[in-house]
Amino acid sequence: MNKALIVDDEEDVRELLKCLFEAGGYEVCEAGNGLEAMKKALVFRPDIVVTDICMPVMNGWEFIKNLRENEACRNIPVIVVTGRSPEREVYNSKNLLNCYFMTKPFELDEIMTMSRRMITERDGAGIAEDSFREIAIVD
Repeated sequence: MNKALIVDDEEDVRELLKCLFEAGGYEVCEAGNGLEAMKKALVFRPDIVVTDICMPVMNGWEFIKNLRENEACRNIPVIVVTGRSPEREVYNSKNLLNCYFMTKPFELDEIMTMSRRMITERDGAGIAEDSFREIAIVD
């Protein structure tokens, strides 16, 4: 069973995504900010992370940076769901690997499709850490 870590300071968004991923057969863990998410990622070891950017304590950029710097978590695919301008997000994230960007409001089926695709690409090809492709796709 695949595992998803949902990170958002808005409880309603977390609940919506939790229900979606559980219905898709995922085991789900939630966090309300990046610091809490990093602690949970180290223990839970998710197959996919869905995170917001604007959050208290530790924002999404800091959280993703910490994921990528941690040996145990660096290859986890990340879906960034944000209410900010996609162009600005991509500009601010040019060093992020294996991330997919979506703006709020988002399509639920797109999150599930991309989640499955990213996990399959990571697992199926046995991709080496240094050969990850950047998946920064913006509508």
